[in-house]
Amino acid sequence: MNAFRRPVRSLAALLAVGAFALAGCAGDEGDTSGSAEESAASLTASSSGEEDASAAADESPLVALARDTADDPRALGEADAPVQVLLFTDPSCPHCSNFHENVLPKLQSDYIDTGKVRLEVHDLGVLGEDSVKMSAASRAAADQGRYFEYIDQLYPATLNGETRGVDEDKLVAWAEAAGVPDIDAFREAISGDDLAANVQFDSEAATNAGLKVVPTVIVNGKEAENVEELDAFLPQIDEQLD
Repeated sequence: MNAFRRPVRSLAALLAVGAFALAGCAGDEGDTSGSAEESAASLTASSSGEEDASAAADESPLVALARDTADDPRALGEADAPVQVLLFTDPSCPHCSNFHENVLPKLQSDYIDTGKVRLEVHDLGVLGEDSVKMSAASRAAADQGRYFEYIDQLYPATLNGETRGVDEDKLVAWAEAAGVPDIDAFREAISGDDLAANVQFDSEAATNAGLKVVPTVIVNGKEAENVEELDAFLPQIDEQLD
């Protein structure tokens, strides 16, 4: 369970503090981003002392939010992999869905499964109430060891426009499809307030640390660019392996 588990301010207050118009998810995506378009504003993310200062300046403040837990159910890969990747994502965001569907499979097969990369996912609720519900549900699935199987249900649904106004029955249906073993426990977890508060706390922490867009990917401390484009993103990982 996330170390940040504690009550926080309401979702309305969270959105007021970090009024987000995450560039990738508030564009011309039609109905797929759902409440994101309605609630988002603009979230458009050594040999010399000088070299040390430059390296420190390049490091993203989001690194401070890394969980760094060896048996983290929301992480893939070896804990001591040479490249550590943090993914900040929101299940209501079509661009995050695109990353999950089109970039993550290659990242997993060529880098994570080969011991080169450790991926740690930070699922947030920065795009509204539906996002909070879905991220909380994914964490409930994580508690039963089915996190990645669960988000494999979420992100295609976002691309297909199926996540607007998501309700408990839909969240449970995805859990059943993901093979979550104890559906009664899952239903109880998502009907409570703890996991949603957890998501809200993490979302506010990421906003306060400078999150500007989802998806945001941090590679060995530095924010990657063009993360939805394989030919642009993967070379940034290769640079860290040279």
